[in-house]
Amino acid sequence: MRKLLQVSGHEYWNLIGQRSFWLGTLGFPVMMAVLGLFTLMFMVAVTLLNRDPVGYVDDAGILNGAVSQPGAVVEIRPYPHEEAARAALENEEIQAYYVLPADYRQSRRIDVYVLDRPPPPFVEEAFQELLRTQLLAAADETTQRRIVDGADISLQSANASPHDSANTANTIVKVGLLIAVMFSLFIVMADVSGYASMIVEDERENRTLEMLMTTLTPSQFIIGKILGLTGVTLTRPLVWLLLALPFLAVLWRGLPPLYQQAVDVSFILMMISFLVPGIVLFFGLISAASVLIADPRFSGQLSGLLNMSLMLSMFLGLFIVMDTARNVVIFFSFLPLTSFMVMPMRLAAGDVPAWQLAASWLILALSAAGSLWLAARLFGAGRALAGKTITWPSVRARLRWRRAG
Repeated sequence: MRKLLQVSGHEYWNLIGQRSFWLGTLGFPVMMAVLGLFTLMFMVAVTLLNRDPVGYVDDAGILNGAVSQPGAVVEIRPYPHEEAARAALENEEIQAYYVLPADYRQSRRIDVYVLDRPPPPFVEEAFQELLRTQLLAAADETTQRRIVDGADISLQSANASPHDSANTANTIVKVGLLIAVMFSLFIVMADVSGYASMIVEDERENRTLEMLMTTLTPSQFIIGKILGLTGVTLTRPLVWLLLALPFLAVLWRGLPPLYQQAVDVSFILMMISFLVPGIVLFFGLISAASVLIADPRFSGQLSGLLNMSLMLSMFLGLFIVMDTARNVVIFFSFLPLTSFMVMPMRLAAGDVPAWQLAASWLILALSAAGSLWLAARLFGAGRALAGKTITWPSVRARLRWRRAG
């Protein structure tokens, strides 16, 4: 066990210490931050570019020459007749003008005139708010504000209960967490799986493999490597989580109490208990291919196929949400390559029989252990079959040769 931990620790710190790891780890949040900043700047620029005043012609006698309040998002100007408003528009003094016809109270029709493009939505909202305020001029300020702001409508079922609302909030929080985890895995696995495909080549090229094999068993070497890669895979999302803590803290304070109470620590632990053996299974299979076939292209293709299981899990999530194809979902919640994500999704959507939960985890754990055993056994069989046709007889022959030796 001590040697196993030494190998896994060496592999972990070796990869963590590489500049490429931190460039990939920090590059993603920086890219998202820059993208968010550019999006915000674009929205602000569009808003500023469309802050030109707007006018109106009140043939209905409702607005009574009202103008926008100081500090409003856009200036609203009254014009005595449409000819004056059209002249201001053609001179680009305003970006648009509204016309309230004399029969507005009956028809509720408002015409807007522009030169080339309609005003942005916030301009229309500002004019609508000014109109509503004047229509309610006789009402008190509280009534005006309530009507202008509108109602906060919450859809409820006729037979709903507080328990049902709590369950809904719990489901939304869990599904959001799973989506974040799945998105992170898409990014991380595409990068780290390349390390797994070269799990032996680095030491072979550095001529250190022969020396290592004098003090390590094949199982200690391969399993230690895979455990180190698993730690690297989990480190990157952890760094992202730490960097996102300020944003998450602000988001947490803005959540309703019902959603704050919906954070289920037991679900997070259950998700991790499925996620870790799932990652080990991935790396075990990729490592088994890399030690058997000394061709990075083949193991790279295998890692791509394994990553497709994440896409399949996301597709199955639609079945879970729509509550359809239950037998298909149950089948894939037992299949090791998909169960590490499908079973947590089933847990997020509702209760799962305890025996199915236990059986799924046991199958996944045994499969992960089996992938480690297979990688170690193939590595112990001897040198990889580079450039040869891979058949089961040839594999069995190599294993028998290793046992005979």
